[in-house]
Amino acid sequence: GARLWPRAREIYGRVLDVYERLYTPARLYANYTLVHGDAHVWNLLYPGDGDASGIRLIDWDAWRIGRSVSDLAYMMAVHWYPERRARLESRLLERYHAALCARGVADYTLERLRQDYRLLVIGHLTTPVWQQTAGLHASIWWPHLYRIVTAFDDLECAELLT
Repeated sequence: GARLWPRAREIYGRVLDVYERLYTPARLYANYTLVHGDAHVWNLLYPGDGDASGIRLIDWDAWRIGRSVSDLAYMMAVHWYPERRARLESRLLERYHAALCARGVADYTLERLRQDYRLLVIGHLTTPVWQQTAGLHASIWWPHLYRIVTAFDDLECAELLT
């Protein structure tokens, strides 16, 4: 509480006020799939020959069933600073959507994917709170807190709270 700057405190207050309405079963489990739960670059094995098709995602102890963009929100909004997100986020969401469509996903527009992504950014506001509560060092959760709050503002996630 006392460590939060005023804007972060305001965001958390608003999100907590609408959390149950925002995360209904219909919203959480529509368009669901297998979610890694801890997707970031440290959980990837890269092939020595540089062949991108050989990249492997490891450390599946946090897997669950959920929204497909949850892992993207975790990787990009929690782990990337605003400058990197500004350069890569939109392009990667478009690429991900194209891959879903190429593999047979239907009736899931890019706009819906972007809205789901923003919804999961709101959900990942809980990540640094959980990390701090679990006793992780501030050098881990504090930068995550900064990045996820910044992503919330950059992506205008407050629009989804009304």
